[in-house]
Amino acid sequence: MNALNFPCHLHAVKGKALFLKRVITRNCQFQTEGSVVNYKKIFCKHVRNAGNSLGYTGELQTEDTKYLLDGENIQVTRTKKTRKLVEKIKDMLNDMKDGRSSVSPYDTAWVALIKDINGSDRPQFPSCLEWIIENQHSDGSWGEQFVFCIYDRLLNTLACVVALTTWNTTPEKRNKGVLFIKENICKLERGNVENMTCGFEIVFPALLDKAQHLDIDIPYNAPVLKNICARRDMKLKRIPKDVVHTIPTTLLFSLEGFCDLDWKRLLKLQMQDGSFLTSIASTAFAFMETNDLNCLRYLQRVVKKYNGGAPHSYPVDMQARLWAIDRLQRLGISYYFEEEFKDMLDHVQRYWNQDIGIFSGRNSNFCDIDDTCMAIRLLRLYGYDVNPGKLIINK
Repeated sequence: MNALNFPCHLHAVKGKALFLKRVITRNCQFQTEGSVVNYKKIFCKHVRNAGNSLGYTGELQTEDTKYLLDGENIQVTRTKKTRKLVEKIKDMLNDMKDGRSSVSPYDTAWVALIKDINGSDRPQFPSCLEWIIENQHSDGSWGEQFVFCIYDRLLNTLACVVALTTWNTTPEKRNKGVLFIKENICKLERGNVENMTCGFEIVFPALLDKAQHLDIDIPYNAPVLKNICARRDMKLKRIPKDVVHTIPTTLLFSLEGFCDLDWKRLLKLQMQDGSFLTSIASTAFAFMETNDLNCLRYLQRVVKKYNGGAPHSYPVDMQARLWAIDRLQRLGISYYFEEEFKDMLDHVQRYWNQDIGIFSGRNSNFCDIDDTCMAIRLLRLYGYDVNPGKLIINK
């Protein structure tokens, strides 16, 4: 036995397999490019040289060659799979456009509540109602399919039940949703507040008010629901009404949770695309209160793009690009996508506001700290001229 602990003869028990595996790993991993013919030659040459160095002077037998070719085929297959995956990711990055997010049952339900603008007793967006009917989970709920979060499920389910009740359709689905709410409302007492959905304490009580007005059978006097409504009232008392109407804040994302709003003043805070801070639910509520055509056109574009449903926010072009770059960097494979990264960061810089930063969607009159900080890090990392000091001064 030599210093490498290999048998002198390849045909010793377990020796050949161990020897060939180590040769494959040690000498041929770098062969990820080039033709299969050259790869075969280099591969076999490494094995023969290694075998000679261990005192093996015989010729490789047919079974040995088959073993080697199997190893080669594994490596070539891995290379092809890698290339295929890289190309798939490249296609996704190049086709990012406005960003892409999943359909939100909550926001889809708010759009479904809009009545026909021509005065008929039908929804303006029947496709949203159809989406709700077709996407109920087997347990009667609506919401994120792969991760169960009680805040997410109850908020989405209540919104969908309100929509179905409003249009008096599919009572079996509506009743199944109500049953889910009744059986799971107590779980809010044990819910992790870190997982609470955006604006939950503001928008959930507003939905409860709608549900009660529609005589939906829910335990409104449950202590946990009273507690949530009390927290809502406490929060609203701390928010000066003047702030809501004059300064772009995150409150614009959840206008459906407020009442007694001055829409003439609020419409001045509307974004260029017709939305309120890219929120579909907030914009749908704004349209129901104002009949503003810019809101309507925005909602029509979104519903058409999402084939009948609506996401939580649109567009998300800034957030999608920044987080895609960040995740690919953290995976250690960013060198495959340098050209794509440049195009994506050019897009981010194009809409960078040196006074306030950026939001998840372009052309916003409001910035959020997550996207702004990520943009600063990545733009500076890739050599773009960004001065975060100006943001601090302007704040």
